[in-house]
Amino acid sequence: MMSTGLARFSSVVAPYQEEGEEFKRFSYTYRKDGVEYHNVYFFDRKKGPYKVTGFLVVDGEYEVVSREKAIEINEGFNLYNDLYRRFQAEWGDVVQQDMRKYNGSVEHFERLLTWLSEQSSEEINNLGESAEHIISWVQEGQDTVRQVLEDQDVFLQLDLDAIALGERKNNQGYIDDQILEEVKRIRRHFEYKVFHQLDIQFETKASREKYIHWADEHKPPKEIKKSVKKVKKIFKRMNKLVSKFEERMIERKKDPYNEERHHHLVQQWTAKLRN
Repeated sequence: MMSTGLARFSSVVAPYQEEGEEFKRFSYTYRKDGVEYHNVYFFDRKKGPYKVTGFLVVDGEYEVVSREKAIEINEGFNLYNDLYRRFQAEWGDVVQQDMRKYNGSVEHFERLLTWLSEQSSEEINNLGESAEHIISWVQEGQDTVRQVLEDQDVFLQLDLDAIALGERKNNQGYIDDQILEEVKRIRRHFEYKVFHQLDIQFETKASREKYIHWADEHKPPKEIKKSVKKVKKIFKRMNKLVSKFEERMIERKKDPYNEERHHHLVQQWTAKLRN
């Protein structure tokens, strides 16, 4: 921006600046219907840019736009930024350490199910529980682990989609309605998969508890001792995870796409708008 443009920009924004604040522009613009818009964010001078206190939307000529237009443009800027904040830290993500353990448990489910399929019902019943029950617990656990891993594969693809979208924005230098539609698609899928991977673990908690109780009370044959222990360990890890978020999961069942969070953020962004 040329010095005359900078002076013009500063003179337009200054009346909206409050005591103890500084302001900056987003590093990119929003192009809509042939018009480019800038978003200015105000922040506490002592606390820095991460403590945003207000927004102001201006057009390419540095004219303050109407509040109605500003609400739409401001939401677009913040929606784009929120996508990347969301990927960096999300309460429902299974951390990488957990995922390695989930992956490592797959072979033990398979080994255990193979062994069980080779035994007669009478032989399995000698383990202190009916063959039908033990097989169903292990099978359900295996299905749950596989589903969680599939959800993580979706997360990886969405992450790649978000990276590609960021590169597209950087190359063209602005966001537009097409980019924001893709942002909404990624966000919607991401929010649902965050919910889904925990929900499937939440729904199968009872059978895991029965398996854990059985494994604690009965000594398995030497051939499957290691696999029984490994499956029990992953079941305990899953139960600990879902117990941590149990109350929140009950609420999320009513809102699997987390629309309430989105509406709350829009309200916050609009409340800080100074147009």
